[in-house]
Amino acid sequence: DHPVILYPPTFTRNVCSAPHLMAEIDRLAKTHPWDWVITFHPKLTDPGIIAGYKRIAEENENVIFYEGSDVMLCDSSSIILEFMFLDKPVVTFRNSHPGPHLIDVDTPEAVGPAIERALARPEGLMEEIRSYTMHHEPHRDCRCSARVLDAVDDYIVRGHAGLKRKPLNLVRKWKLRRQLHYYPLLEKFRRR
Repeated sequence: DHPVILYPPTFTRNVCSAPHLMAEIDRLAKTHPWDWVITFHPKLTDPGIIAGYKRIAEENENVIFYEGSDVMLCDSSSIILEFMFLDKPVVTFRNSHPGPHLIDVDTPEAVGPAIERALARPEGLMEEIRSYTMHHEPHRDCRCSARVLDAVDDYIVRGHAGLKRKPLNLVRKWKLRRQLHYYPLLEKFRRR
């Protein structure tokens, strides 16, 4: 009967919100009628963070583990887009690429009000989410794999026909060779 908040922070150390939000999530779990789903990426291995969130789950009956959620609380994890494909809002903490499709906050105290806004599912936010997800994946007919296989078959039959050549891009090649100290023409002249 309660709204469910999914919290799957990224494991990348410099953008991971787990150490910053532990106290605030503990406070929200004690003061709001929300069920929390807290899950970590297998690469998030900090024993202090894991123990802290396990303690929160043990002390609060509304911190549970099950599938299904109404809102996601996240940071900059790649799971954000997949969650928005379910037509559900995401609250982010210091997201590296915030936009109108997210409710991004930069202080732990702003998380609670942002979740309340997300639970209200304002139409403007939901339209931004739909627009953003359609930009990333306009095909919603469950035939993406079939299209890939058709394209592979077409390439096998036609080969390069109809494909444009890549641009020459001499500047990029020069920069890469300079970085690798690869100068084959100079080596020929040096040998003489």
